[in-house]
Amino acid sequence: MSARKKQSELIEAAAAATPSKASRESVSEMMALAESAATCAVLKNGRFEEPITQFSVGNPKKDFFQVYPEPEKGYTRLPMIEGGKVGNTPKEWFVVMPDVITEIGEMIEGSGIRTHTLIPVIDRVGNVRVWPVPDPTCEMGERWHRSRLKVIAEARTKWVRTLANMSESRYDLLVAIDQSLVPKWPEETYPQMLEKALEGCFIKATDHVVIQAIVGR
Repeated sequence: MSARKKQSELIEAAAAATPSKASRESVSEMMALAESAATCAVLKNGRFEEPITQFSVGNPKKDFFQVYPEPEKGYTRLPMIEGGKVGNTPKEWFVVMPDVITEIGEMIEGSGIRTHTLIPVIDRVGNVRVWPVPDPTCEMGERWHRSRLKVIAEARTKWVRTLANMSESRYDLLVAIDQSLVPKWPEETYPQMLEKALEGCFIKATDHVVIQAIVGR
């Protein structure tokens, strides 16, 4: 049975009954309901044996994570900007296409469009985020960047999480006490992970709302 089917059955089992107020107050009945749902999933170390991976773009959250091994050709670097949305769907990050950069010209200065290195990270339940690591553009940015590189180096082999140290302009590193869990990366290759994470995140024309804000229209 696939992990997706396991999760589907888990959801269906949980939704199959809407307990009355009386049953909600019955510990034994609630345990029975939870047990019936739990039998639909095979869990190990707090996650599915076959994790249902969700791809997204953004900085690592407060979870512990590890980074994807660097491909032979190196990580992909793209011009990106944070912020904005498509329709009613918030989009934290966008890739800005070369034609758009050329068209806005000098207005790119201070716009937030910068070159980012795309590094996949995985959390302890198997979710993957593509971390856009920006190139430094100033001395303070350089300090943040150096601390990011230290985090990335540690996260190649350890579960870590970061804390933003605003007073020192750097990231502080926390290493998990339990390092026994082996990250289970998805079957997708590095390019495939980027494709899934970046789907719908490309700015192809200057009429995009993010670019309109940059040029003042």
